[in-house]
Amino acid sequence: MTREEVMTLPIIELRAEIAEELGWKSFIILDSSKWIGTSPSGVFYDIIPDWPNSIEAAWKLVENMHECGFHVTVKTPFNRESLYFVKIDKMERADENPPYGVASAETAPLAISRAWLIWKKESEK
Repeated sequence: MTREEVMTLPIIELRAEIAEELGWKSFIILDSSKWIGTSPSGVFYDIIPDWPNSIEAAWKLVENMHECGFHVTVKTPFNRESLYFVKIDKMERADENPPYGVASAETAPLAISRAWLIWKKESEK
């Protein structure tokens, strides 16, 4: 999946892609915000986080990238017409390497979710 494809994914598909990448299985969508499934640790009927809509859930993606040795920059909009911007760099020599993921969106959780999925897809290549 390319960056362009991730940037145009509907939120429901973005959430499903992130869940799959993190190892969630057997999703059941109860409504647009409440999903359950089997967690990566094997817990049945656990609530699947809403990464694109929840800053608390999205920040766990930031922590995941940080634990893997990446620096995450989240920039807030300059005005109401601007977007949130997220850039992911390797902690070592960030100035010398191109970013590993760049995304923008109307909200911080959505921008973080997009950047995380771009980073994850790029790291699988």
